[in-house]
Amino acid sequence: MEKRWKKSSASWLKQTHVWVRGDTKHRDGEVAEQQQTLLKYAKLFGVPLGVQLYDWANATVYRSADGNLSTSYTFPSRWPIQPGWDWKALKDRGIRVLPYVNSLQSNTGDASWVADHGEAIAIRDVDGNTLAGEDGSTPICASQVSWHARMVNASVRLLQAGASGVYMDQSGTQAQMPCF
Repeated sequence: MEKRWKKSSASWLKQTHVWVRGDTKHRDGEVAEQQQTLLKYAKLFGVPLGVQLYDWANATVYRSADGNLSTSYTFPSRWPIQPGWDWKALKDRGIRVLPYVNSLQSNTGDASWVADHGEAIAIRDVDGNTLAGEDGSTPICASQVSWHARMVNASVRLLQAGASGVYMDQSGTQAQMPCF
């Protein structure tokens, strides 16, 4: 295991000793506040800092059928990034940002859903119906080459925006569903 870790991991990852969770809930001024908090943590600990960043994208907040407030993202692209985030500046200060991406769901409201034929790779029930949630989130048959391309494209875009890596949730832990 140690040899594999050394060969396959970025050196900055092995040198990052403190990890925190970043999470904004789309309130005014929250991005700036969170960036300042991350800078304070980096100064306090005095070692390279990593942050798994959730809710980094602009989103639509809506009231679900049960009356609860929910947030809807367009998976997998989740663009644009919330105004105010400067991942490159954080990296320059020793803070590595890994934005969260749900790697097993797409959203029927995502711009790439039609362009990349999302309907064709959506997981379906035995009757052939897609398994879409109230917010449009749909589990994807992750073995499909077109899905791999979407994940790579989303990751490249995040890296170009200054992310140090991408946290792809559910990739190895989610129970797989049959693809019909």
